Amino acid sequence: MMGVQESDIGWSWFASFIIIYWVVATLCAVVSSNLYSNSNGFLLWLFWIFTFTALVVFSMMLATLSAKTTRVSQFHPARTGMTKSL
Repeated sequence: MMGVQESDIGWSWFASFIIIYWVVATLCAVVSSNLYSNSNGFLLWLFWIFTFTALVVFSMMLATLSAKTTRVSQFHPARTGMTKSL
């Protein structure tokens, strides 16, 4: 892809998701600290950071299972003759 390595693309996606979820985790911590008045806001923020980081890592792990385009081309309907004529 025009000189960009596959790992660079993956790391850029990971970094962008982490940055977005840090903002979301901060907002969730602010709202959660209002809901749970006896809790520490920093601990709530850490909880949301760990939760969203786990979500990103799990999603990227699942994405690696279907990232091979050769699998898609093997089961494409046009290649296997399963298309209907209109």
